[in-house]
Amino acid sequence: RAQGALDRHREREQEAEELVVRARKELDALEPWRPVADKRAAWALEDRAAAGEREAATLLAEAIDTMAADLKESQAETRAKEQEVIATQSEVIHTLGEVVESRSHETGNHVDRVAEGAALLARLTGLPAEECELLRLAAPMHDVGKIGIPDAVLNKPGKLTDAEYDLMKTHTTLGHQILSQSDRPIMKAAAIVANEHHERWDGRGYPNGIAGEEVHVFGRIVAIVDVFDALTSDRCYRPAMPLAEALCIMVEGRGSQFDPELLDLFLENLDQFRDFMESRFDELQLVKDAGAPVPAPVPDPESPALIEV
Repeated sequence: RAQGALDRHREREQEAEELVVRARKELDALEPWRPVADKRAAWALEDRAAAGEREAATLLAEAIDTMAADLKESQAETRAKEQEVIATQSEVIHTLGEVVESRSHETGNHVDRVAEGAALLARLTGLPAEECELLRLAAPMHDVGKIGIPDAVLNKPGKLTDAEYDLMKTHTTLGHQILSQSDRPIMKAAAIVANEHHERWDGRGYPNGIAGEEVHVFGRIVAIVDVFDALTSDRCYRPAMPLAEALCIMVEGRGSQFDPELLDLFLENLDQFRDFMESRFDELQLVKDAGAPVPAPVPDPESPALIEV
């Protein structure tokens, strides 16, 4: 019985040895494929790394997109607030301009016509769009200083005395003082217009007697549009002039009261001022139809004409 057990044990050892030999043969047979297996393992590792990088890049892109969206929303809110401030300033400026207009018994919508006409002439001059819009918003305040002029002088139907005229001229400095307290671009532009729209190209204007391009372009532009609208509108001291007569007076001021180049642009493009000229455009068409052309710009730098509005 013991011998039988020993024999079975030996048989199992022999089977185990055979299994080891067979396994070694199989491993030897697989040896040529080891590099491929190593590469596949490396590829698998690379794939996992690449997947991790892609996931990280995706998360980073999502974070950047979120930050960009938040920034865009913040910028939109800031722009909206800025636009609200500009709209409020514009409304205040326009309202003050209308208050002055009503006090001085000027033709309705004078401040609107000056604003639109000044912006149009600025565009024709080639000023940047933002400056044209700035002037459109600021121009209604050109006469805001008249709020400090007594009604007896402001609405006097006859000719002003020298003392009254000197008092009237202070509306430019009064307007500048009112508007120059603010650092806002619209108010600063309005202060310039208020202070300089009665300066002349030849230096004989007021309040500072500056000449040529020393006068800010905003002041030179508003001077032309303001005078033209005043000449062709009813005032407390005179009725509206016929268009042809008003244009002749404008031409007489070329190179003396008005910037000659800006006046030329105004006269050459008079038809484009249709919207703010309102009914006076119809009169312009009648003048043309009658064969009486709009006076051509004629240099007259020595003209002593002083057109007041």
